[in-house]
Amino acid sequence: MNIAICGAGPFGRNLGALLSLAGHQIVFGVRSPPATSAEHPGIDVFHFAESIARSEVIVLAVPGVVAEVPLSASPLAGKIVIDCTNLLNADWTPVILEGGQSNAERLQADFPAARVVKGFNTVFADMLQREVLEAKPVPAATFLCGEDASALSVVAGLAADIGLNPITVGGLSAARYCEALAHLHIQIATNGGRGTQGGFAYV
Repeated sequence: MNIAICGAGPFGRNLGALLSLAGHQIVFGVRSPPATSAEHPGIDVFHFAESIARSEVIVLAVPGVVAEVPLSASPLAGKIVIDCTNLLNADWTPVILEGGQSNAERLQADFPAARVVKGFNTVFADMLQREVLEAKPVPAATFLCGEDASALSVVAGLAADIGLNPITVGGLSAARYCEALAHLHIQIATNGGRGTQGGFAYV
């Protein structure tokens, strides 16, 4: 598939590399393509809007507080948007939205033409490396939710392509639980001292 990774930080680059190894066509969307291209030569970098226009699937790999930015000036009708974000304060504590709404629900409400799927948000960037994933005794899980069954199927296929175990958990209201699980994961990795090469498994 043609996939735009919005964000070229460690998470986006690692996920893009795995998807590319699986045979997908990857471009990166950023605010400043010249600067990013100089920093990361060898990857195809465009402005957010151009990367989205070229792609069937958009991956939001930017900080959750600016997740709307890549989507705000782009035609999204029929496109799958994978929301990998978690809303975090500067000290990595969770940002709680009014009414307990998830960031994925907010994005779907703001961009109703998009087919939003929550996914990959409980997987650390350090896990998204082939050698790390292959060293685990069982595949790491990624929990998926959304309102569009065909979009969920596509995202589940992408997760399986890179060696994750996709588990669909319901509609977008379940994104609240996925985002809470990500905050627990951060707590385990930091205060629990487990590091960022661990993940959840469902057995």
